[in-house]
Order: sequence, then C-alpha cells, then structure tokens
Amino acid sequence: MLKIWFLVFTLFLFVSTETLDDEDSIKFQESLKASNASYLVGPAPCPNGWQYKSLTSSCYIVPNTFLSWSDAETYCENVTGGTLLSILNQPEYDLIQSVAKSYSPIYPIWLGLFRDPSYQFSDIYRWVDNNYRLNLSKWLPNEPSNSKDCFVWKTSEPSGYKSISCKYSQPFMCKQHAANCETTVFEGMSGNLSSPNYPYNYDNNLDCFYHITVPDGYIVKLTVLDFATEGIFDYLQIYDGADDQSFVLQKLGGTNVPIGFVYESTQRYMTLKFHTDYSNVNTGWFLNFIARYTVVL
Repeated sequence: MLKIWFLVFTLFLFVSTETLDDEDSIKFQESLKASNASYLVGPAPCPNGWQYKSLTSSCYIVPNTFLSWSDAETYCENVTGGTLLSILNQPEYDLIQSVAKSYSPIYPIWLGLFRDPSYQFSDIYRWVDNNYRLNLSKWLPNEPSNSKDCFVWKTSEPSGYKSISCKYSQPFMCKQHAANCETTVFEGMSGNLSSPNYPYNYDNNLDCFYHITVPDGYIVKLTVLDFATEGIFDYLQIYDGADDQSFVLQKLGGTNVPIGFVYESTQRYMTLKFHTDYSNVNTGWFLNFIARYTVVL
C-alpha cells in the first residue's frame, strides 16, 4: 500500500523581471495568498529489514554475520545494495550508536573508513561512500595506529574509533540512501526542484517524476540554476503538460547545460522525468520555477 508523506515548506520567490499592468499585478498578488506546497507520493523509504532514520534520510542494517573488512565492504555493496557504514556528523553518530549497541554490545563494528593512499606525508581518512573526508574526529586515545589501515567503532563507553587488522572478522553495518525518488508534486506560484541527494551524488537506477501545477491563467517558467549528470545515459526530460506523454520541451544531460537557461510551458502544467542508468553518477541538478501570468488575446 502506498504511503503518503506530506512535506510543506516555505518556497522563496524569484522576482520576475517582466512588467505587469495593474490588472495582472492584482491577479498575481491574489495568487500569492495561496501557500506554495509540495508533497511526495511513493513506497516505503527502506527495503524490508532495514531501519529508516529520518534525521539522516538513510537506511541501516546489521547483517547477521561477522566478516573481514574487505568482505564486509563487498557484502554491503553486492548483497544489500549499500555501503559499509559512514558517520558524517555528530547527530548521526549519536543516533546510530544506540542502534549499533543493540546489535553488537560487545564487539566493535567495522567502519567504512580508510586511509587515503594519495597522501604520502600526512594521514587523511575518507569514507567509502563518495569518498567524503573524515570531518568528525572520534578516535580513542592513542589512535589511529600508523600500522593498520582498517577501523572499527567501539560503541560501548568510552566509545570511539580504533584501528585493527583488516583480516579480523567483525560485525558490521550497511548504509544506503533512503528511497527519495517518489513522485514529487509542486502546487503554487514558485518553488525549487533538485535531484535526489543534491548537492551530493544522486543514485543509480532512478526514474523520478516531478509534476508542477500553477494557477489558471499562468504558465510555468523553469530556470536552470545548476546541472551536472553523466553525459548520455543520465538525463532530465522536460514535458509541456501534466504527464510524460506530453510534448517534450527538452532533454538535458551532461555538464554543459547553460546556467540560467529558461524553459516555458504553454499551459499551467509541466512534468519532469529524471532517469539514471546503472553506472556513473554526478552531483545532479537544481532548478527554480515561477508562475508567469499570460494574457489571453
């Protein structure tokens, strides 16, 4: 059964440079009185067996097995479709610590953390998902050790990160983005749209739909603010109408899409479809729309 999450937030308006006469201005201001809103329609955010955490918009699972670091990394990628656990900030650390302790109160769990080999004269540590640099220092005393390249998280107090041999079999946790590719519906005078996870990398194998509806007498004016996808196989298709059977206004892909470029519908509806294939990702895109009043001749 489909679950519906309503997400209402304030959307700022980009001021149009077009000149409105008095009648148009009155209609425009009256339309602004209605609140702008967007909502999502889609399936549960995590696969069966995973725990969803809204604070991080991520899913977590602790497989019922002990593996070496490399085998745990492979398991997370190939079996669960996620990555070995990364912890990107203090709120996530606090949140996941209780989850990890409930599964493994005694044994430290593997972290998806590694020493960056490209730095020969300094120790730089990164997470396996998107190579985020370690920015939250949670080392235990006298850590990290220069002789070991794999790291575990001791979740019991005093908690923290510790370096151990990569060959040891330890419990581990896998992590993946929540399914944030539901159909998104925008209703109102203005709004911002972005690819999943923006400004971080979007995921593979997506088909996301965005439906924009503005009041009667208006059309949709869509502006590109940022755009970067895989060149050919990941693309954003823009339709002049209420669904993906409508006329195609443009198909955008790659990293050479002009910033500030504008696309306009001929009616009050516009639909966007974001498709990604099974390999290679980028940071995605960020767009803005406003409702532009049209005079019926």
